[in-house]
Amino acid sequence: KDDPAALLSRLHRSVQAFDQLIKFSKGWDRDSGVLHSCMKFGNKIISSFIKIVPSLHRCFKTQQEEIKSVLKLLQTSTRALQHICAHAKVEKDARVFKLVPIVKRNLEAMLFKVKALTETMGCLAAFSVGNLKHRNLQGQEVCSQVNENDDDEEEEEEE
Repeated sequence: KDDPAALLSRLHRSVQAFDQLIKFSKGWDRDSGVLHSCMKFGNKIISSFIKIVPSLHRCFKTQQEEIKSVLKLLQTSTRALQHICAHAKVEKDARVFKLVPIVKRNLEAMLFKVKALTETMGCLAAFSVGNLKHRNLQGQEVCSQVNENDDDEEEEEEE
């Protein structure tokens, strides 16, 4: 078995790489290939993270600060991943949008695993769940509903 410190070090480097990729993607909102790669890599990171949560349970008492650091960095990255999901829907980017259901499913599974981890370790107060505001890739709040009938409504009003 791996040393918990070595495991957390590798995990932290992976999450940092993910965070850098997500930050890089903010400037490429019109490049479907970059966003598609972010979604694919992000999904792999989230899936891998879900699988190692039991290991985090075992080393939480001795590595609590490092685990919190990883979770905090992962939270900002997953929030940005949610923004990419919303962007794909708004832009009707089929290549990226086809990844949205599995990414969202894994994000939700990760959320429940992290909540269980914090609950088991007696620090549930540090965990909170809130509704995300719909934001574009630059972090600006956008309308949460895409209204496809705007043109039809305007035409009806003119008649």
